[in-house]
Amino acid sequence: EGDSDDIVVEGDSVDIVVVGDSVDIVVVGDSVDILVEGDPVDIVVKGDSVDILVEGDPVDILVEEDSVDIVVEGDSVDIVVEGDSVDIVVEGDSVDIVVEGDSVDIVVEGDSVDIVVEGDSADIVVEGDSVDIVVDGA
Repeated sequence: EGDSDDIVVEGDSVDIVVVGDSVDIVVVGDSVDILVEGDPVDIVVKGDSVDILVEGDPVDILVEEDSVDIVVEGDSVDIVVEGDSVDIVVEGDSVDIVVEGDSVDIVVEGDSVDIVVEGDSADIVVEGDSVDIVVDGA
């Protein structure tokens, strides 16, 4: 937590794996930047209860590379992004975003909300018994 938090992961092969029964990833700050760069980028979060929360006045989430895989699996999956200005950008030749679970909630709230997925092959898959995707912006 802080006024300015920078998380930077760079490399040719980057694996971020979080496994557990209860997984909480919380980033709080006035300016939050999450940047992941690499030739293959894999972000995997598995657990019975998975919460990913990003709050900030400007929130930028940028993932760009040739192969991007974002996988979130769990019985209860909550992804919440809140801010006055929210930018989520995923770029690559092959982009896979997969969210699986019995209860899946994806909430993006902000005065200005941009969600951009670019790639030669782009797959966005949300599977679950109860799936809610909410985008709220002025």
